[in-house]
Amino acid sequence: MNLKLMDNGEMHFVVNLAVTDQRASLDKPAYKLVLDGFEALLPELAAVLPKSTSPVASALVEEGKRLDADFDRHVRALYGTLDGIARLLPAALAAQVTGARAHLFPEGTALVNATYADEGMEGIRAEGRLTAADRALLAAVTLPDGTTLWQAVQRWFATAAALRDFEKRRLAADQADAAPALRHVDLRNRFIRLVRALETNADLSQEPNHPVLEAVRYYEARAAARAAAAATETRPAAETRPAAAPTPVVEPTPA
Repeated sequence: MNLKLMDNGEMHFVVNLAVTDQRASLDKPAYKLVLDGFEALLPELAAVLPKSTSPVASALVEEGKRLDADFDRHVRALYGTLDGIARLLPAALAAQVTGARAHLFPEGTALVNATYADEGMEGIRAEGRLTAADRALLAAVTLPDGTTLWQAVQRWFATAAALRDFEKRRLAADQADAAPALRHVDLRNRFIRLVRALETNADLSQEPNHPVLEAVRYYEARAAARAAAAATETRPAAETRPAAAPTPVVEPTPA
């Protein structure tokens, strides 16, 4: 078992199961040190679990969604507009338009699948890729409201800047509640040592399928599948975002 793949929530469930529902099965001389170790670990794991969503966190989530939607709308609109204009022009002019489009969106509309942080930085990158000729071309196209396509691009840059600012505030809020990385490593290592001790003692006690070990195997297998899916996942070519991983129909319920 690769126990390093399990997240804090999965480890917490196993430890909680051990000291509550399965306490009687571990309250034996052969498992005393393991049970004591699980009891000491439980409150420390609980302390590093994600906090309940606060009103401030909820507001940040909604703000992020709104800013992301505005950014994505500009990407699709600008890319589609430039694509349509290029199709209506002679070859030489069309090449200039598609060149400007490539400088703005080298990966096409797949950009809308990027993280908030990447989307925010892409505004800076795109502005740096544009040439003077690109800017002149964009400024020559007037939209029905009297503004130019260059002004529309600048509005997109502004949405990217807003996302960058949002990411700074979101990360600051996350870090305020985050446990130190070294603490997570220590808790994981202690969990692994306890599980290995449980495996050894369960084998000596002729209980290789002890219920706590079965729970560990279940969550380890789920974590391994999650890691494998992440490793093989490729960036979507279309604009659809990846679907969430399915949740098992039936899972053990902690007391």
